[in-house]
This record gives sequence, C-alpha cells and structure tokens, in this order.
Amino acid sequence: MRPNIVRKPEASERDVRVGPWSDDERARRYDSAENRLFYQTLLRRLVAGAGPFFRGRGLDLGCGTGFATERLLQAFPGVAWQGVDVSAPMLARAARKPVLAGVSLCHAAAEALPYAGGSFDVVVSNFSWHWFQPSAGSEVLRVLRPGGWLLVSAPVRHFSTAQGNRWLAARLHAKRRSFRRLPSQGLRIEDMASLLPGELRTHRLESVAIEEQFGDASALLATLESRGSLHAIFGREGVEAASRVGSPPASLAAHHRGWVGVAEREGASVASGCGGEGAGPEVPAGGSERGGGGRWGAEGRSEPSQGSHISDTSLVFEWHAGLLHAQVRP
Repeated sequence: MRPNIVRKPEASERDVRVGPWSDDERARRYDSAENRLFYQTLLRRLVAGAGPFFRGRGLDLGCGTGFATERLLQAFPGVAWQGVDVSAPMLARAARKPVLAGVSLCHAAAEALPYAGGSFDVVVSNFSWHWFQPSAGSEVLRVLRPGGWLLVSAPVRHFSTAQGNRWLAARLHAKRRSFRRLPSQGLRIEDMASLLPGELRTHRLESVAIEEQFGDASALLATLESRGSLHAIFGREGVEAASRVGSPPASLAAHHRGWVGVAEREGASVASGCGGEGAGPEVPAGGSERGGGGRWGAEGRSEPSQGSHISDTSLVFEWHAGLLHAQVRP
C-alpha cells in the first residue's frame, strides 16, 4: 500500500518557502543519501532521551521527502505517524518510498493544518520550523491534545569560525549590498521554549553542533543549495549569488562528489550558555552538529567514509541546532 497524499493548500497558504523545492528536479537533488544521513543524524539527536513511551497519533511537521518519518517509525513503533509538507514535489518522492507505505501524507501548510483540535499526541519538526510563520505555533498547539508532546530541532544563530562558514560569509556577503535578517536564518535558542503560545512544560532545551566536511567549495555550495540553506540564509538572491562566487559542478546531479561525512560532539544546555555568540562571522542557518577531532566517517565514526575526498583544501562547515522537548500542560 502506497502512502495517500491528501488535500492541497489554498493559494493563500503558499508562499516563498516552497521556492527551494518548487519543482521535481529540486526535490530530487534534496532527496539524496547524504542529505538523508544529515537529517536523520539530527533526528536521532532530537529523539535521544525521549524513550519509546509515546503512543497514539504523531505528526511529522514539514516532513519533506520523509527522512525523519523513516526514523520515527523505527523509534516510536507505538505511534501512528502522519506527515505534512507544503511542497508537493517533496511529498511525491516520499510517497514512492516503500518504507513509508501506510503513512498518510498531507499537502498543507504548517499555518493551516487540516486536522481537528487535539488530533495528535506528539508533533515532531526536524529542522523545518525556521521556514514557518509565527502563526504555526497556534496551529500546532491546537492540534496537540492536552498533555501532548512537541519535539523540535531547529537551526539556531551562532557565530562560527569554521573554515567553510568563514568562506561562505566572505564570498556571499561580498556579493550583496547588505545582509538582511530573515526568519529563515534560524532561531535564538532562548526563544525555542516559547514556540507555542500556550504554557508548556520544557523537559529539554539544548544546543548541539554538527560539522560536515567537503572536498571543495563547489561541493559545499551545491549541498547547501540542495537543502535550501542558501535560500534560507540569503533569501532569493542567495542561490544566484552562489553561482558567481564559486565554480559549482557542471551537473548538480553529482553535487555530492566532494562530500566526506558528518561528525558530532555533545552540546550543552542553555543554562550553561551554549548557543551564545563567539568570535568570527555569523552564518546563522544550518543543519549539522559539530564533531570533535579525529578522522571523518559517513556516520561520524572514527574511520573515513568509503570514497572520501579529504585534502588540504577541504572545507569544514558547522551547523548549530537547538533541541526542544516540551509538553502541553494538561
């Protein structure tokens, strides 16, 4: 049985957020093995410590091509998961995956969820909340039952001195007259506890970091473009500017040729100050956790991944993510 895609968003619900994945080709570039590893690494960190006690109905909010949904099915088998996303091409790719057979997929915006109040016991948003408008918080609160859970990973603003971040900031900022603050650039870690307008009981709020290593600048730019990250950080002009600052591969279909892997290290709680600002240029939107020293591997292990292209000219790009576990008060 294939997943059933139901409903299409009204015209008023569609906006620029669909831009990075507005056609089949962009959705195809996003739906890569490397991006799958990246987002599932974030999801694994997000659900750590949650325990398998969730039951009932769950919603993967901003499910995209189903990277997180795949892991949620494994992590919480007692939950009947559904997915929702505003991009039809992304959902179409999710619907073709056998692992998601039986999962109901809905084409809708986070700000206008087509579910009755109290429909879900848990809502998970894995690195997609920065695309939502503020009104999404009210909608999520509405569809969560009293006592329901909200699990969110989201990019948080953080200065980084990683080589890839500094390179990107210098090149892209130089091509813009000014750098504008955009909501899609990321959240402030201290604001994540108030994503919903109601009173929540916060059980976990911390910042983690992930690093990815790339063989060259072309691989970095193409990977960020495939995730919509250039669009998120620099707006519509970001992708156009990127085409002028590097030498992207002739075919973005092979854009991960220089991708090496993902590595992780532990973050810290907000109380200890992690997520604050350090020295160096700020490239706020992200999606990876910073790894410790040592060699790189396709899953953050100590050995290099198969076919790695590590060289003296490789770039490390650093992402910072806030992780939230919160519960709606009964």
